[in-house]
Amino acid sequence: MHDAQALFSRFRDILTIYNTALATSIDDEGRVPEFVAHGENTKAPRQLCQTRGIIYNVHMAREFGDRAAAARAVDIYQSTRQHYLTPCMLNGQPAYAPVPTNDGAAMYELAFLLNAQVQLHYLDGLLDDPSVLDKAALDADMTVTEDAILAIPTASIFQPREGGDFSELNAGMHLFEAMALRLQLSDHAELRHKANALLEHVDNHFWDDVRGMLAERIDGQNTILEYDLGHNYEWSSLLSLNSNLGLNYRRLDPRRLAAAAEEIAWREFEPEMVAFPLDAETRPLDRTARIWVSLERIRALALAGDERVLSVMARVLEHFFPENLPEEYSGIRGPIKSTTGYHVIESYVGTVHALKA
Repeated sequence: MHDAQALFSRFRDILTIYNTALATSIDDEGRVPEFVAHGENTKAPRQLCQTRGIIYNVHMAREFGDRAAAARAVDIYQSTRQHYLTPCMLNGQPAYAPVPTNDGAAMYELAFLLNAQVQLHYLDGLLDDPSVLDKAALDADMTVTEDAILAIPTASIFQPREGGDFSELNAGMHLFEAMALRLQLSDHAELRHKANALLEHVDNHFWDDVRGMLAERIDGQNTILEYDLGHNYEWSSLLSLNSNLGLNYRRLDPRRLAAAAEEIAWREFEPEMVAFPLDAETRPLDRTARIWVSLERIRALALAGDERVLSVMARVLEHFFPENLPEEYSGIRGPIKSTTGYHVIESYVGTVHALKA
């Protein structure tokens, strides 16, 4: 039997130590680097590092009242505008636009840009100097980002991130996440319509009603090529967290997704250590246990009310956080990716709130 409060305390210790390492790296590099605490940052970091850094710091501010994290989130966004976005005009006012969404990788970046812009709206009362966050400028930037998303034909959302002759679900999942977060902030009729169109496409093309899972990659005839265990857990969480929005989920059932993923986890892997890529028969293509899959698993099990969540959490915290810093691969010391912080904090917030509800 595991003590939930003791596990939450350990999780909070991890977040605090990671936050210190991340803040030090940002001070040293001037931006959120690719790697935190260890590793060589030999090239300019991706925009994704910045946007996930914003998300992490906003959550730290909201969950723990960390005012330094709130200020850091604003600083990262100002740097992001200068280094990654393009100046433009919106209704005669200056704003900043994302890069063109000409492939799956760009749409993935676009999703996290909107996510970060939404998150910054929740810093009210958490900034020592509220004037450092120009809400009018942020709203203008967010409108430009929203317009970029609305301009993408729904089918084009599912272009693969790294190229290939197939459709892929990853960017679409994070665009759904971002649009749902934006709708939680306030309603937006066009984004609501776009989110429902995305869900309809996912249901029509990626949903496997036999297994109760979502495919990750399909060919032009909708034949399933691969599943992604981690993304099925992640979809389960995102659908659960946004069930209050009244979007049309069709056959997409968050509890069924979590249960189907968990059945494979117990059938194919050491119970608490899972990998993510699966073939068309749901057999593992790789058995390398990745931290993000396990973090998404914890959150999904908590939101689904699965009684095994505490035992899974205990094993994950034990295996993936030596010295309370995240290890990307179980049992393999290596560079700490700054982008992993997004999964750490989202797992903590979703899990704690679900288990305390």
